Amino acid sequence: MSVPVFQHVRAFDGLVHRDEAYDESFRIRALDSGEIKDLRIIATFDRAHGVVFGVVQDLSERRAFERALERAEARRRI
Repeated sequence: MSVPVFQHVRAFDGLVHRDEAYDESFRIRALDSGEIKDLRIIATFDRAHGVVFGVVQDLSERRAFERALERAEARRRI
């Protein structure tokens, strides 16, 4: 599932201007390998210093495991 860029811009705007939480997940294609990556970004805004701090997590292996588990469970239900 890919999320439109404008949704991330709106979420970032909410972080900086309205103190809303920024916790977004999305998929990208890595430029070097072409591999699809599942990412999650969690960020906070330090208003006093005008700085955004955040963490980017690569959830690709976890998501692949979850999808494999879902497929295995679906096969067992048949």
